[in-house]
Amino acid sequence: MVSGRLGDILESADVVLCCGAGGVGKTTTAAAVGLVAAEQFERRVLVMTVDPARRLADALGLHELDDKPVEVNVRGGGSRQGSPGGLDALMLDPAASWKRLIAQLAPDSETAERLLSNRVYQAVTQQFVQSHDYLAMARLHDLRTTGEHDLVIVDTPPSRHALDFLDAPQRMLEFFDSRLLHWMTNGSRGPANAAAAMFQRVANRVLGGGFVADIGEFFALLQMLSVGFVEASLAVSQVLSAPSTATLVVTTPEGGPIRESKAFAGELAARSMRLDGLVVNRAVPRRLLRPDVEKLAASWSADASGPPDGAGVRQMRGAAASVYFRTVGANQAAEPVLDELVQQARWAATVERFDGPLNDLDGLRSFGLALSGGLD
Repeated sequence: MVSGRLGDILESADVVLCCGAGGVGKTTTAAAVGLVAAEQFERRVLVMTVDPARRLADALGLHELDDKPVEVNVRGGGSRQGSPGGLDALMLDPAASWKRLIAQLAPDSETAERLLSNRVYQAVTQQFVQSHDYLAMARLHDLRTTGEHDLVIVDTPPSRHALDFLDAPQRMLEFFDSRLLHWMTNGSRGPANAAAAMFQRVANRVLGGGFVADIGEFFALLQMLSVGFVEASLAVSQVLSAPSTATLVVTTPEGGPIRESKAFAGELAARSMRLDGLVVNRAVPRRLLRPDVEKLAASWSADASGPPDGAGVRQMRGAAASVYFRTVGANQAAEPVLDELVQQARWAATVERFDGPLNDLDGLRSFGLALSGGLD
């Protein structure tokens, strides 16, 4: 049984945000934590990813994921109907999420259809990637409020982009309070209206009247939906700041990911968010840090400088020793920053380099057990 602070998180949290640099095992950690929560704590868990790649599907042994929750057969047969816990997964589909959100916020189906068919709306939602961040947060809020799942785990974008994800609700609030929106929808007389009219005359000549009409309709329809967008953004912001929302940061013991994780932890603090957990993945196995192993690697390195033998054994040993010292040196150089991160986190675990397959449930269970070894 998992013990310690991760167990506390998995028992009490409604939302877990799994963050980290790219390529550190963030998706694997999110999937493994979800599996542990479902099997050991009998919670109804949903793991959501905003990454269009197949990493989450592969980690859970699924053929595909889409915008609707897909059940993961954690018990090896049959549905979980009647069982207390279970695991689902989904991948954010921006188009489907926009359509769902507009349908929810529009005053009627006719208004929703006008916005969905507007050319400017289609260009904005398809081309501007940052709009996906808001969609992900809105989808998270929906999933949390349906009552179908006790715990939602979000596999966020890499930490360099995760701040856009966390700031998406505030950016939406700022947009609906912006001068641009008020200027484009201002129907009163005065300088603002005169400027808008001048803009329209110039734009008609450059872009064509039809497209300019679409722009005007787009902003007018957005204004109609502004109250709903603002209320949804405030609700999502409350989810992020709620005590039942936990943040886990995944890193590897190397300079780049560690520094990125430290910077991200600072940004969390600036947003009054906690660093609830730190997972240090792919750490050098303790057995390789023993003095006798270091002595052996040093002897191989020294021996490699001699004349080559027929089978090239000296050179292969020298190459292995070089990799050993480079890896251990990088880990040791990152230790001071890593120690600072560990002090900031409420819980921290170290997972040694994992040799087993991580694209099926047995592999994820083993990874979850490896996580539990750092909890006491």
